[in-house]
Amino acid sequence: MRLFISIGILFCALTGSTTVAETIPVAEPAAQIQTSTASQDAVIENQPHLHALPKPFKAIYKTRLYGIKLTATRELKQLDDGQWFLRFDIDSWVAGLKERSRFDWNEQGHAITHHYEYHRTGLAPDRHVAVAFNWDTHRVVNKLNKEEDWSMSIPDGTLDKLNATMQIRADLINGRDKLVYKVADGGKLKTFRFAIDGEETIDTPVGKLDTVVVKRLRSNKKRETYTYFAKDWDYVLVRITQKEPNGDSASVDIQEGWIDGTKITGR
Repeated sequence: MRLFISIGILFCALTGSTTVAETIPVAEPAAQIQTSTASQDAVIENQPHLHALPKPFKAIYKTRLYGIKLTATRELKQLDDGQWFLRFDIDSWVAGLKERSRFDWNEQGHAITHHYEYHRTGLAPDRHVAVAFNWDTHRVVNKLNKEEDWSMSIPDGTLDKLNATMQIRADLINGRDKLVYKVADGGKLKTFRFAIDGEETIDTPVGKLDTVVVKRLRSNKKRETYTYFAKDWDYVLVRITQKEPNGDSASVDIQEGWIDGTKITGR
């Protein structure tokens, strides 16, 4: 079960524990949530319009762990109201994991999160989380299972665990080399740091793909996580590799996918 969860961590690239985090007490009652984005449009001042508008995509990944087949799907689509909806699902005969993120995209190439959900079933205990972002008050409200809501303050630019990979993608496209993100997760405001680790042509089930490799930076340096973004396919996530201190490793490749309706193919 632990390895099943770790595969979920791989796909999201930002989930799981971190040693670089700011903990904020969460003892305040939940407030009514609004979705104003006016303040978020000024996350980066005096910066010209950048090309990083997401494109709808669907990517399917498969792997096998301890004889258990796992299928994962990441899909992004634009809703009728203009917001973006990103979903991530893992399915197997032992458990299921579902994540959802709804967000806007501003002219500076930054995600503005409105709502995030996490649902894990089949593993004891089940876990259901809903997180709402209020940009008028700069607060986030979290509801875990049937427990009482908690609330905490957040700065401009705060992401959820799922759409953080979309922000990495945009920053790669726009040539940004400072890959540092604030993520609201589990009652804490966490800071995640990444670095570009070079470029690599990799073999995948869809063929050879030219990728940019991004490494997650951890202060303890015990676990290494690498994400691979396809340069010729709108920087979609095509591989995640995690290496443990004991030498164990897990890697997941894209099996098939589509960018704005066009099937992803390699060389």
